[in-house]
Amino acid sequence: MDDLAARCVPIRVGTAGWSYKDWEGTFYPARRAGRFDALVFSAALFDTTEINSTFYRIPPPGMTRSWARRVADNPRFSFAAKLYRGFTHERNAGAPEEKAFVEAMTPPEAAGRTSANL
Repeated sequence: MDDLAARCVPIRVGTAGWSYKDWEGTFYPARRAGRFDALVFSAALFDTTEINSTFYRIPPPGMTRSWARRVADNPRFSFAAKLYRGFTHERNAGAPEEKAFVEAMTPPEAAGRTSANL
């Protein structure tokens, strides 16, 4: 492998989240049979997505475990989690929030489903 190939990082293309009502009929199919899962649909088309919701609240690990499980059909798929606003904007997050965020991101990280934290 030459030096350039060794330094190359794959370019990922994805969406800024996956749960948007106004995407129905434009990005998501207008008519959906059965239980439609927007994350599964997105993971079939793209290889990454931003977890936008982590900016607003730190999710429980069970929720992020579910996200990792639901994208299992795309081996290249990864998440980029937005950091909780308590750290970035409000600046009032401390050790408990840090611990909760790490615990929340552990299931997708353990599944090899994280690429970056924003």
